[in-house]
Amino acid sequence: MLLLSGWHSIIAYAQPAGLREMRTEFIPEAGCPVSVSAARTEIEVDPFGTPLASRIYITYRNDSNKTMAGVRFRVRFVDETGQDRGTLQAPHASVVAPGSTGSEKWRHERVDPRASQLKIRVLMVKFTDGSVWQTSSMPEQTPGTAGPDGGSPVAPAPASVQAGSSK
Repeated sequence: MLLLSGWHSIIAYAQPAGLREMRTEFIPEAGCPVSVSAARTEIEVDPFGTPLASRIYITYRNDSNKTMAGVRFRVRFVDETGQDRGTLQAPHASVVAPGSTGSEKWRHERVDPRASQLKIRVLMVKFTDGSVWQTSSMPEQTPGTAGPDGGSPVAPAPASVQAGSSK
């Protein structure tokens, strides 16, 4: 006879049963020194089709005449009506020469099951000369404060990106 007393918790890590593609759209802005040439989103799902996580892949181009030190994207999950179903900021610290491309991938653990599309836009670009381009829809921010659109807090830029910053 086996007697168990009290509740025992079992920790289980869900393994994705499959992947499904999510529509991904880049929202360009006039004057932005970065363009996106490819963007793709895969959603990891459990056996019942419930989203577990997202995999976001992006390839972008430095359209300016300056060398980039980093770029920060806003990634927003939306439902069929366009309502925000989760927003995060996705930075990429990488030196990208004028006319060259960079690429990055992110994995995000939380995906609202109502999300049907991902929209990406450039929030900020930092150049190696210390200058910064910022979207017109983003107010001035201090690293560590809440995101401009209710998204995840802005993380401080890596030391390699902060070097030589201008005021």
